[in-house]
Amino acid sequence: MIEVIKTNNPQLVAMKCDGPINEAEFCEAMCVMQDKFKTNDKVDFYLEAGNVPIPEMKILREDIKMAVEFGDKIGKIALVTSQIWMKMYFTMMTSIFEIKARIYSPEETDEAKEWVDL
Repeated sequence: MIEVIKTNNPQLVAMKCDGPINEAEFCEAMCVMQDKFKTNDKVDFYLEAGNVPIPEMKILREDIKMAVEFGDKIGKIALVTSQIWMKMYFTMMTSIFEIKARIYSPEETDEAKEWVDL
């Protein structure tokens, strides 16, 4: 499940994920991100991830495509999770695309929100 968090910050995409992510949910989330990229020079992200199993490869492939297409428009990303696979994937992606990013534990949610002005 992916839930978009409403925010007053026009340059921020904020989402919560928990449980399996299916292709339709992922596509909806991608549309939200693409809309922000169309109207902003830089877009920041806040992602709070609970118990999310590793998604299907086609979803990860689409995530990589998005980073290739819009990587230069990503400002910073705050990831809140305790999941090892997600931390590893996130670290790899943000290193490859040289994105300013931080990983926070669930106990540091307030600090993560503050970092991206949520």
